[in-house]
Amino acid sequence: MEKLARIWVFWWAICSVLCAVIPVPDNGQASRTKPLVFSLACLMVGSAMLAWRTGRNIAAWAAISPATIGTGGMLLAILPNRRRQPWKARDTRARFHEDCDFLRSKPGNLIGLVGLAGLLLFLLIARGFMQHNFDLAAEARDFAPQLGEFRQLLEHPKPRQPGTQFTGKMLPVRATTGEVELNLWEHLPNHLRARTPAEVRLVVEVNTWHAKVGRYVSKDGKGPSGGDAYAWITNVRVIDRGTGTLLGERRFDGEGLPEEVNNHFDRDSKLVNLNHIVHYLENLPPK
Repeated sequence: MEKLARIWVFWWAICSVLCAVIPVPDNGQASRTKPLVFSLACLMVGSAMLAWRTGRNIAAWAAISPATIGTGGMLLAILPNRRRQPWKARDTRARFHEDCDFLRSKPGNLIGLVGLAGLLLFLLIARGFMQHNFDLAAEARDFAPQLGEFRQLLEHPKPRQPGTQFTGKMLPVRATTGEVELNLWEHLPNHLRARTPAEVRLVVEVNTWHAKVGRYVSKDGKGPSGGDAYAWITNVRVIDRGTGTLLGERRFDGEGLPEEVNNHFDRDSKLVNLNHIVHYLENLPPK
């Protein structure tokens, strides 16, 4: 199903661009608009299906596809309509030069081309990030049959006994959803990162929340108070898969809250640095 959704999105994206660029019979604006709108609708449906299959936010991913509207709109505004203004030349090179002269003849066309190139570059970079997330999510789906077992371990862990050792590879799991925590899983070094369900020896529960930690006030206590101070907090628990024993737990607070502010806006800390969590997991002290 996921492969079909990818093919669907790819071809309807191509159709959307072609509907915006290829000359069509001059029968009114609807002759171009109707197929373009239909292609974009199919593109959005396919994006939503693909987002659902990959476990992503459906609304956010479906909203990415209308970026094709910007591409098509810029092309329609920049390129000449060769149905109404046919080429004077016959060979391809002369037609290319004729198109270049057309673009230079109108102010803003070159700026539009630069903007279009920037948009296409942005879409290519975004596609690279999306493809990386797709691949990571697909790799993490191998753990889906065991996630129920891991959630049970996290609900009622046993107290740690003296002499318990920290050994084996890990799988980080979100406390809120029970799904694989992809960001931390990706940051784990190879000797700690479990890539198959059979390699999982330690389950790492990752619980992240946003909390108010204080409020800014004037130095003399007489002036108006400032905004609230919020921090991102992540709590990590490590449970042994074989025995269900709680091996370690630590809380990490987000950094970056300013000491002083000169306005009344709220302030947020940065997200917890994953490198700090990885360092903690790499140096779990055996007892």
